[in-house]
Amino acid sequence: MKSVLRWLVRLEEATLAGLMLAMIGLACIQIILRNGFDSGINWGDDAVRTLVLWVAMIGSMVAAGRGEHIRIEALVRYLPPLVAAIVARLVDVLTAGLCVALAWFGYEFAALEYEDGFTAFAAVPSWLAVSVIPFAFGVIGLRYLIHALLGRPVADEDGATP
Repeated sequence: MKSVLRWLVRLEEATLAGLMLAMIGLACIQIILRNGFDSGINWGDDAVRTLVLWVAMIGSMVAAGRGEHIRIEALVRYLPPLVAAIVARLVDVLTAGLCVALAWFGYEFAALEYEDGFTAFAAVPSWLAVSVIPFAFGVIGLRYLIHALLGRPVADEDGATP
């Protein structure tokens, strides 16, 4: 099971890296075409905006899986260890619930986009461009639920988490 989880983490990280490279590459091509040739790719800016969304959502999935997502822990530091652990798990449960709700609303949004039949850029339908929202929030919610049940992951020597 641990090897499957490691494979999934590496797949997420590779996907994130590929999307980042595509986003940066397309943005650079747009800049070069505009400044050097007074032209550009018609759908380039829309594609970059979509890639920003995908990078942000998949990056959040990776951070949540590692237990490195942004947290506000100002008060938790001053709590006794047992109380801090209980508060951390309670926060993880609440976060999981919020993410599941956001996944549901993201699904409804993607369904509305599907019904409208708009395109995001080139021939890519808008529902496909926003489909990362319910998927990512669902995965993040699942991960926070796992954190609540099993505790936060601890990285091994090479920085990978199961």
